[in-house]
Amino acid sequence: AVWFLVLFIILQQVEGNLIYPHVVGNSVGLPSIWVLAAVTVGGSLMGVAGMLIFIPIVSTVYALLREDVNKKNGGRLKIEIGLAKGKENRDKRRDIADRDAKRDMDRIIKQYNRR
Repeated sequence: AVWFLVLFIILQQVEGNLIYPHVVGNSVGLPSIWVLAAVTVGGSLMGVAGMLIFIPIVSTVYALLREDVNKKNGGRLKIEIGLAKGKENRDKRRDIADRDAKRDMDRIIKQYNRR
């Protein structure tokens, strides 16, 4: 009976802290860490109802912030990374990141040389 209880607690923790945030995050478009934070904060403030209410609230806030950041970036990052999703496009994502890092480094060098 003790082993069953230990196994049950371990499985419950894995499901609650790893699997649930990943599944719910994929369905509402949130990273798993944000789902975990929403469930934790909502649960501590309002119990089970808070867990259910805070996920859509955090999802909305996340979408608004993501949209604002994409506007500031000119939408370039969202479009390029969106085109390069998946394991088969890992090299494309790496190339985009390398190109952006090189552009940023060139900008910093130009600013330094102006002084």
